[in-house]
Amino acid sequence: MFVELYGAYEHSIESCLTHLTSLINDSNTKLKQLCPCVMSVALDPECRSLVNSGVKKKWVSRKQLFERAHSPDIVNINGPIIPTDGANIKHNQLISIWQSFGITSDMYPNFTVRHRIEDMVEKRNAIAHGRMSASEVGALMDFPEMEKMVNDISEYCSYFIDCIEVYYQEKHYSTAV
Repeated sequence: MFVELYGAYEHSIESCLTHLTSLINDSNTKLKQLCPCVMSVALDPECRSLVNSGVKKKWVSRKQLFERAHSPDIVNINGPIIPTDGANIKHNQLISIWQSFGITSDMYPNFTVRHRIEDMVEKRNAIAHGRMSASEVGALMDFPEMEKMVNDISEYCSYFIDCIEVYYQEKHYSTAV
């Protein structure tokens, strides 16, 4: 249950962010109109190039990055970008997502959900990495607790989608509002 629940949770977040970047691409927003934090997402290829440029091309790459950031080019975020460290999506990864897009809404609908997410990820990892069997992890919770976890994670996924919808509708990604 925990591996599947985490999979649904992760898929909800990743597909929502992919859709958001697609909507931003379709909004005809110019790069120079993006909020600075969103530029870190939109200019990901340029940032990667700067990191990998080496000493000889470092200053050229910096110049190109800042020229691009102030350009009138229309935003074109390449591919799905999930601005995290690549670990399972928990509190620190959600912080990275919120900061990278400049999302201003609360990260959680309530305090309990944060702990449910952490607990779910911990249980998922215990199973996925072979520290415990699924039946051992499942035996740690009774049915009402499992049902509450599923409901809380479902609530969070809906909440996340709502936050992203408001963010996009109110154009929080743009300074040209």
